[in-house]
Amino acid sequence: MEELIDLASNKTNLYIDLAAWQTRTRRRKDIEFYKTLRHVLNTIGARRVLFGSDWPPMRLYMSQKDWVNVFKEIPDYVKEAGIEFRPEEIDLILGGTAANVLGLET
Repeated sequence: MEELIDLASNKTNLYIDLAAWQTRTRRRKDIEFYKTLRHVLNTIGARRVLFGSDWPPMRLYMSQKDWVNVFKEIPDYVKEAGIEFRPEEIDLILGGTAANVLGLET
């Protein structure tokens, strides 16, 4: 992941998607997922991060609804650790970036 983040920080036409990141959230209290996501957003910005599900294989880890809620319902322990996400960042991840890339109105 670090190599991809490094590459994306130098290549502005490279986007990162979050497909198959469900494995990083096996335990809802796995704060490492949120730390990594915050690092990605700090490094390349939310405008270059795309929601991805890698569905159907990843449904074995969690439902699509639960995967979306990982972003929409940030647990208190994450906020208490000082890891925060702005609503605009979450909106971009959950569709805004894809809409921008595809030239769709949001």
